[in-house]
Amino acid sequence: MSVDVLYNRPFQPTFEPIDAPMNSVVDDQLIAAVENLEQQAEANIGRIIANLQLGVEAKQDDKIRKALEESRVLKAQVASINEFLKHLEGALSNPSAKKINLAEQSEIVGQVHALLSHDLLKKTEWTREEAESLCKIVPRKSEQLMNQISDGMRDINQMVEDRHELLSIFRDLLKMCREMHEVFIRNQKV
Repeated sequence: MSVDVLYNRPFQPTFEPIDAPMNSVVDDQLIAAVENLEQQAEANIGRIIANLQLGVEAKQDDKIRKALEESRVLKAQVASINEFLKHLEGALSNPSAKKINLAEQSEIVGQVHALLSHDLLKKTEWTREEAESLCKIVPRKSEQLMNQISDGMRDINQMVEDRHELLSIFRDLLKMCREMHEVFIRNQKV
């Protein structure tokens, strides 16, 4: 064949009809592929929901743990303040004492000074007037810490309620997935 023959001949695209048997093979393959995809999706939806539930549960548990630890720290701080006040008020209960000395409780005084930066807390011996003013200043810090603890406990309770609600939602989702899968299996048998 020469090149001239190819150029002289007009190009005519041809379209041949697809045979019916071949069309049904394509339809059957497409149906099978869609059914396979649906089965895989249903199987994976359950896993995805379960993994999501585990992730949310772990995150909520971590938030609750951190909040509880913060609450423990605040409670320890309040305990230090209360211990300091107990010793201070005990020393003040002696009406003849001109100087109040808590040198034996210097560790507790240091802990309170770390919580409440006040010049009087830099030492362990005070005049009676200084000690009485500390008895007015230090309880305010204790009250602030108690308010923080109270707020923190409310937040923790809310987090626990949210966690239970989320887990209930995930249980319902997993139940719906199982029910959908059972319906799908029943429909496959029919």
